Amino acid sequence: MSNTKRERFVWEEISKDPCVYKVSRTDSEDNSYVFLSGDEALIIDPRSEKMLESICRLAAGLGARPDKMQVYLTQAGSEEALALIENIPSEITLYCCRGPENTIAPDAIEAVQEPEGPEPVLTRPASRSMRTWIHVQDGDAIQIGGKALQVINMEGCHREQTGLWIPKEGILFAGDAVSSIRLPEVRNWDPRIDMLALQFETIRRVRGLAVQCILTGSGPCTGVDELPEERAQRRDRITPECASVLDQMMEQYCMRILEVYQKVPAKGGISAETIIAKDALSKGASTESCLRYLLYRKYIVRHDQPDEDVYERGSTRLTAFQKA
Repeated sequence: MSNTKRERFVWEEISKDPCVYKVSRTDSEDNSYVFLSGDEALIIDPRSEKMLESICRLAAGLGARPDKMQVYLTQAGSEEALALIENIPSEITLYCCRGPENTIAPDAIEAVQEPEGPEPVLTRPASRSMRTWIHVQDGDAIQIGGKALQVINMEGCHREQTGLWIPKEGILFAGDAVSSIRLPEVRNWDPRIDMLALQFETIRRVRGLAVQCILTGSGPCTGVDELPEERAQRRDRITPECASVLDQMMEQYCMRILEVYQKVPAKGGISAETIIAKDALSKGASTESCLRYLLYRKYIVRHDQPDEDVYERGSTRLTAFQKA
């Protein structure tokens, strides 16, 4: 008897026109989606090779041709996505915001010591190269049947994070950049960039769209029950429900920034190691991302010392805040 765990999937119809289904595993909060138009299907963020196979079979049952199956990854830099990319059949068109310089799996890069070179040279064995894909970026359009989906940049939580926007219907596939159940985590994926500022810009950008429905990468979607039966009924501005989710995210990030700021004493300094240790179990925005946000705006200053970095209050002050 096989010990292989059987995956079970749940399909939920989100919209009839355009035809959108949400697909999820029974033991996970992660969401995948299928967008169908004519005999074409766009599978958004499949979570495993087995899930992709199952979605393709069911999409075929809904009228999609096997040679018209396509995949879109809103974030292609995670370990999960990299493993999936290697196993997506070559006949399936793949879209993601991942540059051509990243066409090799990380574990395929090997360090080789050249006889005359002081540093190891990185080599990429040709036999381990990953499959190719279509690189997309902000403003690109993907045509599926008679429908067009627009790629929008949603960086902040992840490098090269994107979403898909359907302006006529006001539907946004937001990936992991938006969530109504937990604050998306902002981590230090690039030491030169203020990631929190990027996430704020993403929230503001979505807030300025006429969003009627946000299809998130995990947890319940927002605005599904409010989607009108006819496109003529659609409003020309964001719905209160979608706006509330985005405003709550912004508020929670601001609270995290204030919490980190309050750990820097009004007089004297505090070591980087101490302040990060105090927030070891923090969720949402990492302590490092909050410190960078504060540093760039001179709310705090950093003194680089031989043994450790020390933070002090800066030339600009935030409003005093005490957690209830």
